[in-house]
Amino acid sequence: KYDATLHPTFFPAGRLTLNGPHNLMEVEHQAEWLFRAPDAYLESATDGAVRVKRAAVAAGPAAVWMPPTLRETFARLREVLSSANQAVWDRAAHSPFHRTYLVNMLYRASRVGVVDELAVVLKRFDHVRPQSDPAALMDVLFYRGGDLGAGILWGDRFHPHLMSAAGALGGSDEQVLLGAQHFTRAVFDGWEHYAKTPTLHEALLQKRLDCIRATDMVGSLYRNAGRAGYYTVRWSAGMTGYTAAAAEVPRSGGPAIVVVDGLESPQTTAELWPHAYTRGPTWPTGYTGIKATVHSAELFTRGLDDYVWVEGYVLRGPHAGTLLRASVPYVPNRPPPGTFRSQIAQSRLLAAR
Repeated sequence: KYDATLHPTFFPAGRLTLNGPHNLMEVEHQAEWLFRAPDAYLESATDGAVRVKRAAVAAGPAAVWMPPTLRETFARLREVLSSANQAVWDRAAHSPFHRTYLVNMLYRASRVGVVDELAVVLKRFDHVRPQSDPAALMDVLFYRGGDLGAGILWGDRFHPHLMSAAGALGGSDEQVLLGAQHFTRAVFDGWEHYAKTPTLHEALLQKRLDCIRATDMVGSLYRNAGRAGYYTVRWSAGMTGYTAAAAEVPRSGGPAIVVVDGLESPQTTAELWPHAYTRGPTWPTGYTGIKATVHSAELFTRGLDDYVWVEGYVLRGPHAGTLLRASVPYVPNRPPPGTFRSQIAQSRLLAAR
């Protein structure tokens, strides 16, 4: 019998029952401001619709697309970017999704006084990607540093220790992700220190982490180093689960999403999504939580205010080996959405016969 308190996370995207409402709440928050495009930038079409005058956008300052209280912050952060990325920044300011997302990120950064830290992150990003795109530029702004359970403190990811450590990470995106994993493991220092900590500030003070805060730390370091394309992985096991960090990185065969675990021993290579889960995940040896049956592995990316589900790999039942993939229009170069039977899983099943 289906139990609504236990079974939602048996299925890919079930985690959204917890995190999805945050994105809706941000829409409500901004709607309360009654904020819209300035009249001078709009025109009425014959069908009664109102459209943006693109010529006016090109001619006017992009800051006008921000609420008046955020225009100074918008301009301050814009100054640290290359001319090419300034154009990307301006384009994001009047793009349908990116504009609302940008308002949210700037509002939170300005309220908790981390605009200077965010400027440092943007400088690092600009050094790595002097000619970028809106999706990548927006990704490094996300206040929920590295996990669905992050961001209780809006400026948590900008802890001075994490900002300093991120500045020392270099090399390729994958090397930075591995470096973030090594740092997090060093803070953790063994499974006897596994404990729930609600914020990164508290985790660094106590030197105690659980899988959620470890993933948050890896993602915060990665983004603080100016790297974009971050994801998070969640194992779904009813009312329990496990979390790991992931990022899209360039590899010889093209872009790939790779996974690291901040609580495990220092990794020399990152695992490939979803290949790492085609035989089912194995609970870490030292893990002290409930080791329940894992039903699916889910991949999440940033949403408007919280993470959103993008892929799910089914591990149990008649549909085991099936990969489900959502459409995420604001993330470029995503594979087509749909339901796919994993060729990897099929080949392993045949080999086992």
